[in-house]
Parts: sequence; C-alpha cells; structure tokens
Amino acid sequence: MNLRTIRLSTWIILAFGTVFTVALELHESGGEELLFLAPLQILAVLPYLILFIVTSLVHSRGAHLTLLIASLAVVLFGVVSYIDAFLVHPDPQSGLVLLFFPYYQLCAVAVILGALVGVHLISTHKIAVGKA
Repeated sequence: MNLRTIRLSTWIILAFGTVFTVALELHESGGEELLFLAPLQILAVLPYLILFIVTSLVHSRGAHLTLLIASLAVVLFGVVSYIDAFLVHPDPQSGLVLLFFPYYQLCAVAVILGALVGVHLISTHKIAVGKA
C-alpha cells in the first residue's frame, strides 16, 4: 500500500466514525434541542478531527500505518460503545455516554500522538532501537 492509499483509508474510517456519531446523537435526541447538542457533538467528533488533522500532517509510512490502525481502533471502540449504550442496553442514563465517552477517546488520541512521536524519532534515527 502506498501512502496515498493509507491516508485515504484513514480518512474514510474517520469520516465513518464522525458521521455515525453525529447521526446517532441526532437520532437519540429526536432532532430536538439541537442548540444543546452542538457542544456535545463538537466534543464527540473532536477525537476524529484531531486524528484527521494529524493524518494530513504526517509524511512517513510508519506514521501513516500507525494512524490507520489507531484510527480503526478508536472508531470501532466508539461505534461499539455507542451502539451498546443506546441500542443494545438503552437506559435513561445512556445520554451520559455522550458527555463522558469522548474524553476516553481523547485520552486514546493522546497515547496515539505519543506513539507517533516515538515512530518519528525512530524513523529519523534520533533514537537507536536494538543497539547496545
């Protein structure tokens, strides 16, 4: 896979996560209280937006592969969690998932960014790996 294909795949995965999250929030709200939901929707798509921007900025193959795998994990974890909270086990407190779950995703994004810095340092030979 070349860099362009990896980048496009990452963008498609992140776009799916964004559209799914916004659509589920709108579905669960019944289309009401959109003004109240706007900050929650921004918070919910922020992890995807950060990963999208970082995908646009990186240039190495290792960083792109790291972002592809990490984006897939973040989106799958988000989709499965939202489906479980709203569709499989609906509860009056399921709405709290919209408030707290993006923070878990943001923590994962912080770890991913740390891994990207490590991949960059290794690929530019600023850190020697496996040498005594």
